[in-house]
Amino acid sequence: MLNRNLHLLTLIVGIWVATSCNTQTQKQAPKTEKKTEKQVPSSKTFTIPAGGLFVTFMGERKPGTDKLLEAYFEEVLPITAKHGGVSLGTLTMDKVAYGNYPATDWIGMFGWPDGESAQAFGTEVNPDRLDQLRRPIWNQLKIFINPMPDTFSFTLSEGKMYEYKILWGNEAEVENYLHILTGKSVFILPVVHYEELQPDQKPSFIALIEWESEENAVKALTKSSIKRQESFFTHFVKEQ
Repeated sequence: MLNRNLHLLTLIVGIWVATSCNTQTQKQAPKTEKKTEKQVPSSKTFTIPAGGLFVTFMGERKPGTDKLLEAYFEEVLPITAKHGGVSLGTLTMDKVAYGNYPATDWIGMFGWPDGESAQAFGTEVNPDRLDQLRRPIWNQLKIFINPMPDTFSFTLSEGKMYEYKILWGNEAEVENYLHILTGKSVFILPVVHYEELQPDQKPSFIALIEWESEENAVKALTKSSIKRQESFFTHFVKEQ
């Protein structure tokens, strides 16, 4: 029951986080006659306390579903906020780099202070109703839920390229593959709980890699010996 409630919870918060990021307006640097100040890329550090839940969410949304999405927000967001869902930023989708999953829009990242918060949400909402709202909006959903036994922190920066990876394979295979990558590891986490709209094999790990260039990321993909992976090139936009 807890896994199902977590599934419903992740969908709600992921959409909320991603929508706010995709609709924001970026501010332009002020111009001066003498010189233009060099803009320092904006960064943000996200933290989940020990015992919390780290959740990432990505979906393939059906076209023409904006109004359905609005109705979804209206029904579930107040309950989500009531029980403590926290935005951990979003990654805007630039390219499906590898694999067959045509994810759209963004990857939502968010956290919950503890499992009890998720359970409290699950007792207040109607799971069947949420499922009824959800299926007309997405062709596929993938939700990765990781309980964090220790405090977990990571930092994202605007202007950087991030590759979000979904990996299948045993621990040794995944570690050997990730070890040869020249990019910076933001996080590598085993998939503890996995939920989806359409059946698929449970992945083994998720990873987020920061790259200096797309060229370097593409080269690494060609060297992959992993059984199966799905790779997405993304970027981070800090909320204003």
